[in-house]
Amino acid sequence: MVTLIHLLLKHLEGKGSHARLLYVDFSSAFNTIQPHILVSRLLEQFKLSNNLVGWILDFLTERTQWVSFMKHEQNESLCKSGSPQGCVLSPLLFILYTNMCQSHLENRVVLKYADDTVIVSLLQNNENSHGPIINDFVEWCEESHLHLNILKTKYMVIDFRKNVDMHEVMCIKGETVECVQSYKYLGTIIDSKLSFEANCETVCKKGHQRLFFLRKLCKFQIEKTLLSMFYRAFIESVLSFSLVSWYGNLTLKSRNSINQIVKCSSRLIGEPLLNPASLYTRQVQCMGISILSDQLHPLYYEFQCLPSNRRFRVLRCTTKRYKNSFVPVVINFINNIKMEKIVLL
Repeated sequence: MVTLIHLLLKHLEGKGSHARLLYVDFSSAFNTIQPHILVSRLLEQFKLSNNLVGWILDFLTERTQWVSFMKHEQNESLCKSGSPQGCVLSPLLFILYTNMCQSHLENRVVLKYADDTVIVSLLQNNENSHGPIINDFVEWCEESHLHLNILKTKYMVIDFRKNVDMHEVMCIKGETVECVQSYKYLGTIIDSKLSFEANCETVCKKGHQRLFFLRKLCKFQIEKTLLSMFYRAFIESVLSFSLVSWYGNLTLKSRNSINQIVKCSSRLIGEPLLNPASLYTRQVQCMGISILSDQLHPLYYEFQCLPSNRRFRVLRCTTKRYKNSFVPVVINFINNIKMEKIVLL
């Protein structure tokens, strides 16, 4: 999510720039994995050992299934494709299965997280379509026996230009794809203005609903330790989910609505709690350190050292929404820490 938001905000800094996002939905994604195709890709792309590949093939094939209703049972049948639902291996196998689905076109990016896929087109001036990447993606899905659910597939246009032309209607296989103003991707609602107001409202609604249970526990005179544990597990977890990707661009009104939930919880428990701003700072620090220690992270090369090797190069930000996003914030934070260490020395 952080990678997607940074990719969009960085591109939208340019004059005449806009973006189109296609949120792809697969029909029964894990059930459409073809074992013979997966095995060939594991051997050719990832160079896995024959023993491991053979174990995976045995795991996916010759599974039996049947339907039982009261005293009636259907005859057993063999499953020739797919990975078991609920199995911890299924997301990993699907990621390996779809690893080849990548974009080699300029300003076209395919971001995947298991079966949640979004195609991002970073457009300029008079461009108003994704271009050939959609046809390439559809052809690749057909070759891999993946079925697109056009009814649940949505696209979004993010455009902050004043004079906006009409964007063309998108069609896939002769079916029109619905254009939406907001979409829930990886648990976070992204809107066409990147304000995250709708996501904040949803988070606050969940937080208020769970405050009801905290009040009930207080009436039962549960000790503070258990109340704090309940708050961190059921309320704070909701407020802090993917916080680094959306909290920085919230309005003061939205931040106050989240703070109100924390203050109410603090009064009920009877002890001070971390406010959302502190949670945001802590998550930014942890994620920044994690990215700097992982050269394979997509955002690793956004952190470029100055010739002195004491500070990172500050990103040029012309808009407030980009300045308050994750990467510029974490760079400023790390630079401040390094300056404090230099002063102490």
